[in-house]
Amino acid sequence: MIGVDQYRACIGRFHNTIVSKQLRINSFHFLNSTLSHSRYVYVFCSVITVLSFSVSLHKLAMMIFLLLVTSGTIHPNPGPSGDLSVCHLNARSLYSFDTVLKSNRTKLDEIEFVLCNELQYDVICISETWLKPDISFEDIKIDNYNTYRRDRADGFGYGGVAIYVSDRLYSMRRQELEIQGLEFLCIEVKTKDKSILVSVCYRPPNVTANERKKFTDSFTAVIENMKSHSPDVCLILGDFNDRCVSWFDSHSHSELGLTLFNLAHRYGLSQLIDEPTRYTDSNATLLDLIFTDNERCVSDFGVSPPLLNLDHCIIFCKLSLKVSKSRAFQRRVWDYKSADFNSLNTALLNAPFDSAYEIFDDVNDIC
Repeated sequence: MIGVDQYRACIGRFHNTIVSKQLRINSFHFLNSTLSHSRYVYVFCSVITVLSFSVSLHKLAMMIFLLLVTSGTIHPNPGPSGDLSVCHLNARSLYSFDTVLKSNRTKLDEIEFVLCNELQYDVICISETWLKPDISFEDIKIDNYNTYRRDRADGFGYGGVAIYVSDRLYSMRRQELEIQGLEFLCIEVKTKDKSILVSVCYRPPNVTANERKKFTDSFTAVIENMKSHSPDVCLILGDFNDRCVSWFDSHSHSELGLTLFNLAHRYGLSQLIDEPTRYTDSNATLLDLIFTDNERCVSDFGVSPPLLNLDHCIIFCKLSLKVSKSRAFQRRVWDYKSADFNSLNTALLNAPFDSAYEIFDDVNDIC
């Protein structure tokens, strides 16, 4: 139980009658003011000096801790985050180049650079991969990530979904939980003590009423399949083309109406995203969604700007789970300490560069 001194320290009020002159500090407003660093240190040290005459070492340490925490600049549990981070992106052709910005990088390159290397997502879900059978796994691999894909069955190269999972995590595809006729891919990720089912789904727009009903029935079936596995967390991310403005509006402009909303409510799923994920010149709509059956594990979620010229934003969530964020790895490096630079310089001086220019057209080929 917290004592009177600790309570007073916590609220910033102290009353000292042991020293020769009574000292009363009604409020430590300097903690949140714009005092200079030197002034802050002076006031802090003055308070510590006065109180050191009248409090025990334990209470003094407690007071210092409370002052640091209430200052708002000290994290109570510093260190790297152990959260499992998951995101979704509608790529609209994973293997294509950016034609608008005329970049020489493919969308896959941008995903690797931003989502993998910079933001370091553990799981990356992709919809509308547009992959054909002649595009191999080797063509779309990302270093240090395992690749799972499910192309559209007609082989024409539209639609399709994929998931990239950091190879620091144990993951496997759960194909028995998927269903024919639905662009849906499910994997299982295991952390130290949890099992998480992560899936990605794509529902194409502008379909008939018959196809909409088929989607509803199929999506209901995969929800039941996932929940029957009894994981600690179920996650379903994807582009559902719901075309609502907000998740809690009437869905009057959605092809599915309130079908998805009611389906989530029936199976105890929370839908996390409630702001537009696709912007055009005329409107902004919520198309990309994240469903989960364990919202208590969600530590953060939101919408990030799109990559390149894509009109879909990135959606993401983080789960409060124990995930290892570092792993030893091997790499080959040059041993400069053992290099014979004298011999290297001699070899370069005697190299027949003049004749090499007659053989090679590109200077890079000479090297």
